[in-house]
Amino acid sequence: MELFQDVTCQEEIHGRFHVDKFEFGEWKSPVRVTTCNSEARPGYTSKKAHEYLETADTLRKKIKELARLIKSAKNCVIYSGAGISTSSGINDYASKAKSSLSGCNDSKKKKLKSPLLALPTSAHVVLTAMQQCGMVSYWIQQNHDGLPQKAGYPQHLLNEIHGAWFDPSNAVVPMSGELRGDYFQDLLDWEEKADLVLALGTSMCGMNADRVVTTCAKKSAVHASLGSVIINLQRTQYDALATLRIYAKLDNVMLLLANELGIEDKVAQVKSMTPYTLPKQYISDGLQFQLPYDSYGRRTSTEEATILDLRPGKTVMITAGNYRGDLGEVTGRSKAGDFLIRFKHNLGRHTKKKCFVERRLGSWWIEEAMKGRVKTIPIVNYHFQEISEQKT
Repeated sequence: MELFQDVTCQEEIHGRFHVDKFEFGEWKSPVRVTTCNSEARPGYTSKKAHEYLETADTLRKKIKELARLIKSAKNCVIYSGAGISTSSGINDYASKAKSSLSGCNDSKKKKLKSPLLALPTSAHVVLTAMQQCGMVSYWIQQNHDGLPQKAGYPQHLLNEIHGAWFDPSNAVVPMSGELRGDYFQDLLDWEEKADLVLALGTSMCGMNADRVVTTCAKKSAVHASLGSVIINLQRTQYDALATLRIYAKLDNVMLLLANELGIEDKVAQVKSMTPYTLPKQYISDGLQFQLPYDSYGRRTSTEEATILDLRPGKTVMITAGNYRGDLGEVTGRSKAGDFLIRFKHNLGRHTKKKCFVERRLGSWWIEEAMKGRVKTIPIVNYHFQEISEQKT
């Protein structure tokens, strides 16, 4: 195996505030375990797709430092990319080598019938446990997979900035597309509030959302934050900005971290309840839910409530996003309990062509909505008279 010799700046190896630990021999250089001269994200600002691992002793010491940072933070924000979900069977874009430690390119690996069926990883479970213990304030998720919510992470503390498979109002954003305005503003708000950002499994190749990592890192230079921690197998363009840099598999890191934080019992509790299922008390009225939201999906402070009827055959309307106002018919529920809806979408302003697309509403949205935790709900039942009045 080859030492991490292609990095001349030790800040890129360990993090800029921990170089002294390398110089005094406490931390060893990571080892390159996979060589791949392809770009991790061709066409974007990324590094070669080589993969590295910390030595066992250095990894243990870095986990202790990570735990110290988390315990010191007031607003710890998670910023996750595709690498956090690869062990669930969902492929990423940056693992190019056939021998990648992510397993994405392993032809012998059992394939998911659909990424919609993926289950949370150990990393998702530990992060959910950390949130329940008050150690994580917010999660900005680049992925679309719903795995944090399947692990029990609350929807109202999650920003699926690039779109979601289980939210009809938050369509997946193409690489050249525009971010949903309210979610982007939410990201900007947390960019200012975060005093520690954990960048997990993301190549950070220049997406607008990467700013949450770089801003927190830059604030640490003037002692206005604890900075950012980057954890993944590959190098990124922002490694030298990091307070702490860890090269390892995310599941391994998070399980070791749980032990260091002393939250193994909470992790076991969260795991026992994974994947999320809608509690039976919420479906006692036969898929008709009384919610503290108005007929346009906005949370209301009054005692008035709206019935969301999700029985098969009912018509619903999307409340926000690119497909706001589009109608769909509830067709049933998946085996996991998510609501299946067949929507009719306009293909563009200048064409009359339409297409039909099946979308899913994650069952966790119901519990969150019944508790009034989210600002808006993705869908409401369509009432022609009320909508006509709104338009006039």
